[in-house]
Amino acid sequence: MEYAKRVRALRELKGYTQKRMAIELGITQSRYSIIENHAGQCKLETLLKVSAILEVPLHTILDLTQPVNESMFAAGWGTRK
Repeated sequence: MEYAKRVRALRELKGYTQKRMAIELGITQSRYSIIENHAGQCKLETLLKVSAILEVPLHTILDLTQPVNESMFAAGWGTRK
């Protein structure tokens, strides 16, 4: 599950609307929708604010519990250009 889907699921669990999240973040509802639909890049600063609003650690949103493995590198992770 990618971060955008986690953000949406966590928001819905809290009973928050996209509009409420947008107001808390100081952005428009349509911009917030882009975050949840993974239609654009999301700044780390924004994800930190989202995690604070939803009262969850950032690693929950980013799913940093996944172990690093060779398949990530085969997919191009960690390669320098």
